[in-house]
Amino acid sequence: MKKLILTMIIFAGLFSANAQNLKEVYRQNSVVKLTADGTYAQGNEWNKIFDTYYNEVSDKAVGNRNTLTIMEDGSALVSHYKTNRHSIFDTEGRFIKDIVIKDKTGKAVSNTRPVKGYINGHFYTQPDNMGKMYFFDIDGNIIKELTLNYSTNNIITLSDNKIAVSGNTSWRGKYKWFVSIVDIRSGKDNIIWELIQEGPSSVKSDDNLYVIVTPSEMLKSMARKEIGLALIDNQLYVSLPLTGEILIYNTDGNLQSKKKMTWADKYISAEEQKETQQKIIDNYKSKLKENSDSDLAKHVPSLIERLEESLNAIKDSIPAPAFSTMIKDSDNNLLFFEYIEDEGQNKFNVWVYNENGYTYQSSLQCDNYNLSITPTKLVFHNGYIYGIQDIKGAEGVPTRLVRFALN
Repeated sequence: MKKLILTMIIFAGLFSANAQNLKEVYRQNSVVKLTADGTYAQGNEWNKIFDTYYNEVSDKAVGNRNTLTIMEDGSALVSHYKTNRHSIFDTEGRFIKDIVIKDKTGKAVSNTRPVKGYINGHFYTQPDNMGKMYFFDIDGNIIKELTLNYSTNNIITLSDNKIAVSGNTSWRGKYKWFVSIVDIRSGKDNIIWELIQEGPSSVKSDDNLYVIVTPSEMLKSMARKEIGLALIDNQLYVSLPLTGEILIYNTDGNLQSKKKMTWADKYISAEEQKETQQKIIDNYKSKLKENSDSDLAKHVPSLIERLEESLNAIKDSIPAPAFSTMIKDSDNNLLFFEYIEDEGQNKFNVWVYNENGYTYQSSLQCDNYNLSITPTKLVFHNGYIYGIQDIKGAEGVPTRLVRFALN
């Protein structure tokens, strides 16, 4: 399951009386097109602004791995991947300046992570390797620091003093995935949901230097990381890909209700699992032939052998994640994205769901951009979709800050 097909489930009316405009767009159009606003982000030198496109990390090109934050007034901040560099744009998408996060002495901080949100007029970052997250102003000056003792996947702002975090940690061969409400004043955690499981099965080389996670475990791991978080009408919505549940909490962390995604009961057959794993085996055999003298080639035969042995153990269907990514639009509708097989597809089927269970079917299409669909690359604001996306047919750097209209 390599690409994404958009499954937008719109809980219209259930969330807000104002959730009519976009719902009607989804309902009335058999094809909803994302059309770039030609008046937005004009005059920018994209080759200069996004020159980090050509950076390499561990000998691999970074490309467009930047992340996008939209402020309340519509201005934007883009964090450049693996660098303490953040580009500021005004409400019309015009580049203003680059900033770095710096300490009280004015020295740039190393090893910062991307900006994840905005609170009390300040930006905040994802925690670094030491669990430290920074709160800073528009000039990069650190206002506050907070340390978390776990890895984070998703963070959203709940109130002036609270954030919601989906995270994970491990100990003694066990893994825990959880959702926590954090008071940024005290740093106190309130874990409101958790899942504890044994570590995933995997295939290791003889000397344990190389590990290949089987496709089924890889899919489960991805789903655990993609827990959806959204704040709607002062309530926290937590969406669980593995079970298809939507849990609704108040901002104090008290569970209010549970709902079940009607499309969640999907399964991946044993045959499909074997087919995916066989492709991995064939790919490693091909690499072994092409690079027979490489260091990795010393370990590939044992990996192939173990992968082939584990093929025989695949006998049962496994539950498929209900979605891969969740995004909230600007009318408080929840958009769920589902895995598909097709590569290079830039047209996405759309289903609209209301409180009565009735569904509309439509599709979302973008002709001029190769869409990357994540909450940090597509952000709804005032009926538009802001994106940090790659335009087709560009000379030089393809990355653009773009504003799409839906029509």
